[in-house]
Amino acid sequence: MRPTLFLVLLVAGACGRLVPSSGTGEAAIPADAPAAESRQAARAPVGVTSRIFHDCARGRELATTIWYPAAAGTVEQEIEWDGIFPGSSAWDAPIRPTPRRFPLVLLSHGSGGDGSNLAWLAEALASHGYLAAAVDHPGDRFGDFSVEARFAVWRRPPDVSAVLTQLLDDPVLGPRIDRRRVAAAGHSSGALTVLALAGARLRPNAFFAYCRGPNAGPDCELLAGLDPTQIPDLREAGKSFRDLRIRAIVALAPVLGPGVTAASLRRIGIPVTIVASPTDELVPFSRNAVRYQRLIPRARLTTVPVAGHFVFMPVCTEPGRLIAAQVCVDRTPEVDRAAVHARAVELTIAFFDRRLGVGRSR
Repeated sequence: MRPTLFLVLLVAGACGRLVPSSGTGEAAIPADAPAAESRQAARAPVGVTSRIFHDCARGRELATTIWYPAAAGTVEQEIEWDGIFPGSSAWDAPIRPTPRRFPLVLLSHGSGGDGSNLAWLAEALASHGYLAAAVDHPGDRFGDFSVEARFAVWRRPPDVSAVLTQLLDDPVLGPRIDRRRVAAAGHSSGALTVLALAGARLRPNAFFAYCRGPNAGPDCELLAGLDPTQIPDLREAGKSFRDLRIRAIVALAPVLGPGVTAASLRRIGIPVTIVASPTDELVPFSRNAVRYQRLIPRARLTTVPVAGHFVFMPVCTEPGRLIAAQVCVDRTPEVDRAAVHARAVELTIAFFDRRLGVGRSR
């Protein structure tokens, strides 16, 4: 699963100095926060490899990219994911010999994207001592997409669970994973995917009713032309996809909030952090991020002011900014996407370290 040419995709995102909350469960990431270039330059080396896993029962081939702590002295190479997203890792480098086991974060991309869209987060996690595995979701990824699959988010959580099962059985990487310390993070549809792994359940009719009502938002337009009667597995939508192996969740700009049942959110029992922007032009903040935070027990919401929907996509090359402006160019010039990513990385790593007990008896 080497980098491939990117043309156009549609996914969801959120904009960068953490400000303590006032007891509301909220914090903020200002868009003008300084980036941490010096710290990034001195980071521990990162390796990257790929696997093709299979969910035979559902007939799904699950291309997965895995970032991991590389051995000292590893020399990274510049990588242009999808031809426009720069990254830095070493393909198939030796894994760091110690500690014996590393915590694992499973990653789920936004609709129409692919796993490499979260390479900026995966590289940071791997440098910090995590394995990070990002699956490409069949039917809702770059080059393989439909409006039906965009809505059928319930097809995605079993992908992540299947990857987790097979990754734990992998003869090379499996023995290096700390099975007690597994988390998940996702962006947009990927954010709802990981929330489903925590127990969130979808009620499609509730979302359709929202879109028929007077307060329908721009998220309804993303599903223009959808015919629910033609979705063959619609009855699967309301099932629980809770994976008890996953212990903590970071959800970046989660979607389909009006269609997720309040009861299922109230029953989520693992730590959840949500990051989103009040100025998201595609996914209404109050009906999505705010609703998730309000209903999930002890969930924390960090806001990214003045940002558009795609700030959690990677920083793009100049050609990328030309050919994929919707994804690559932020809505307002004061948004420093690299700085937002740096702060989001700090928040995510601190959250997972604390909630997974990383650093205690590794």
